[in-house]
Amino acid sequence: MSTPTSDEWTPLNPSAGFAWTAPGTTLVGVWMGSTTGDKGPRGVLETDTGETIRFNLPVSLRQQVGELNPGTRCKIVYNGDRVSQRTGRSYKTFTVLVARNETAREENPS
Repeated sequence: MSTPTSDEWTPLNPSAGFAWTAPGTTLVGVWMGSTTGDKGPRGVLETDTGETIRFNLPVSLRQQVGELNPGTRCKIVYNGDRVSQRTGRSYKTFTVLVARNETAREENPS
């Protein structure tokens, strides 16, 4: 049996992945939940086009999305890095918003 060369292989998911690099980076879609990846917790969001995006969940984001139920339409905005005055360490900050109709549905379940 011969060993395949790298030319014979292609990534299963050819997307370059998703990273929180530039302030203002935004994801909009349906929150599917979280999984554990090679580098820690990862969020899973399905976009309006049906694409599934997996992304790292820094602690500050994990605390906010932990309140979301799977199936909730949301918008996640990366606000940039801040430095903790207490520890001097840098951390990422986010704003997580839910669609107005999602908020009403959670307050008045049928």
